[in-house]
Amino acid sequence: MNRKEPGSMLVFDPIADFSSVNLVRGKPSSPSSTFFNGQSGFANSSLANDGIWESHMKLTTGRFMCATTNSEQNNWWMVNLEHIYILSKVVILNRSDCCSNRLSKLAITVGETESNMHMCATYDGPGGKGELVNITCQTSVSGQFVKIRQSDSSYLQLCEVGVYC
Repeated sequence: MNRKEPGSMLVFDPIADFSSVNLVRGKPSSPSSTFFNGQSGFANSSLANDGIWESHMKLTTGRFMCATTNSEQNNWWMVNLEHIYILSKVVILNRSDCCSNRLSKLAITVGETESNMHMCATYDGPGGKGELVNITCQTSVSGQFVKIRQSDSSYLQLCEVGVYC
């Protein structure tokens, strides 16, 4: 199994079972809002599914590596898998350089349309620094859209997300 030290970059999927394919890599994603910093730009939603398993929010170049929403109630990040799959697991890489406790109070829903979502699982958290949080659906759920929603009023920070059948 591949191990990740905080702050080191993984450019491969951290799941040891190579028969599993990360369904979200490079797929269209959207957030409830996008965090902006004048020096580093936008922390776009696509950073959570670009295939780079990096747990620091910013690299020394100053560019963001984690998707981040603004601090607001009921933040969310959603991805369109572009096909319907029977899903069983979501993996989230938590931030390691600061604020790891922000990864908490999550609800992961899956649906065949954006308006017809079903519960996959919840995660109370908080996540540890640089932790790979493995969330298994309560039952396998069929869907094309996967939404990660945070119920408290904080920044939703996702350094990388994996979704698996």
